[in-house]
Amino acid sequence: MKPRTFLLLVLPVLLAACSQQTQPPSGSGSTMSGSGGLSSSASSVVTMTQLEAAAAKGDSDAEFSLGIIYLQGNGIQKDVSKGMDYLTKSAEAGNAKAQFDLATEYYQGTDVPKNVDSAVAWFKKASAAGNERAQYNLGVLYYSGDGVKQDYAQALTLFKQSAEQGFSEAAFNLGVMYAKAQGTALNNLDAYAWFSIAAQEGDTQAPTVLAQVQSKLSADEKTAADARTKQLLATIKPAKDQ
Repeated sequence: MKPRTFLLLVLPVLLAACSQQTQPPSGSGSTMSGSGGLSSSASSVVTMTQLEAAAAKGDSDAEFSLGIIYLQGNGIQKDVSKGMDYLTKSAEAGNAKAQFDLATEYYQGTDVPKNVDSAVAWFKKASAAGNERAQYNLGVLYYSGDGVKQDYAQALTLFKQSAEQGFSEAAFNLGVMYAKAQGTALNNLDAYAWFSIAAQEGDTQAPTVLAQVQSKLSADEKTAADARTKQLLATIKPAKDQ
């Protein structure tokens, strides 16, 4: 039973003119997901003009969208320099989506030189702003000691923050940590509850490990674990950015 690895999921561009695509499967090395190309060259000119005008006025959402468009080459020539410039401006203005994507760019090192320190710094900002993907990824960094001092307790806290927003990968990792007493005391009831939640959220591996944990519970403990699951489910908010 192992925790999930780093999940690099880039958020879709927030443009009505762009069609949202499905996110890629989780796991190490996941590529950018996002929006498809603009509907036509004419709408591309209009949309870019409107976005650039809004960005010039300091609209961080417009800066974020332009950053992703230029980085991915959505309907225009890819321009990493412009993309990073817009993304950085948006992130510095406090846009959590931009902070997350900027962190991802620095961690992946595909378009710009890899810089784990910068990635950690931006993941921390996005995490503090409540971005569940950033909380999850930062939790993985603390779990593995990648770019930060290994800290299971901090990883557990971050996974919990992410899982409480409905992020199933974080729920799965919480189950692992409670079952393995990492950053917390051994707690098969909470392990069962989080694996159960991950399974209900569609995680395909959770049912298998859930059965393993259940086999260790007495009938009374199983009843208590089911009650714990319901209690936790009542506190979970739908994920904003999935």
